Amino acid sequence: MHAYHLGTLAHHLHDTIRYDDQNHANWIEHWMNSETQAIINNNLFSVILKKEVYISFIPFCLDCKLKANR
Repeated sequence: MHAYHLGTLAHHLHDTIRYDDQNHANWIEHWMNSETQAIINNNLFSVILKKEVYISFIPFCLDCKLKANR
């Protein structure tokens, strides 16, 4: 999963998804127990995961170089 998708998942959980965002709601059902959402404080939320989720962070400039070499 790319870091961008984390924001999209958060917007799905908070029902603030934009009309032009990719729909990743199926990932929430697959990886998260959305019924366990909790507010820890005003700006921090939590949700219980059903399984391990691995996140990759690739710098944009590196991603562009990789695509250019294909």
